[in-house]
Amino acid sequence: MLSVSLCASRTALISCLLLWGPAAVAQANPAWVDPVVRPGDIAAPELAAPPEAARPPVQAAWESDRKALSAQAAQALAADYLDLWSAPNRLTLAAASSFYGSTVTFHGRERTIGSVLAEKRRFAERWPQRTYQYRPETTMVACESDGARCTVWAVFDFSAASSGRGQRSLGIGEHELVVSLSSGRPVIVSETSRVLHHGAVRNR
Repeated sequence: MLSVSLCASRTALISCLLLWGPAAVAQANPAWVDPVVRPGDIAAPELAAPPEAARPPVQAAWESDRKALSAQAAQALAADYLDLWSAPNRLTLAAASSFYGSTVTFHGRERTIGSVLAEKRRFAERWPQRTYQYRPETTMVACESDGARCTVWAVFDFSAASSGRGQRSLGIGEHELVVSLSSGRPVIVSETSRVLHHGAVRNR
């Protein structure tokens, strides 16, 4: 009776192992079993989101726009500056201070705005009839990455005369203006200029 019962137990055990064999092996060796993967767990490569680095950075685009606007403002100030010095003295000397910051690096030396304007006044009184004209194709502008400062290089034709002294000077000059935009409006914080050519210039 015992052997029949034992045989029945063995038969039942073998049946269970045959039915549950994979699960039993999995429990005995959990490290060998791959995790269950459901269809929704795998994303198709073409549908995967692009890495963050591949997306256009908003910050870079904003800085690029700001830099472009700064360059335009600096170039416009430089053009207005030459127009100002082509105007009659009463207008030139009244508005000149609005183009500068509180201190200016003038021809390599840091000076107060009062000192620079005094020198400009002496020049204007010596040459009261003046004409300055940009050569647009020569103008170059370079700005710092944040757009806070821009440097404008330009070549221009000039003519200056004094009817009282009977003198006249004309030729080609160039200047380099460093324009600061950090205060909310463009102002010149550095100025250097020189004469490239004296005398009449053949028509271009």
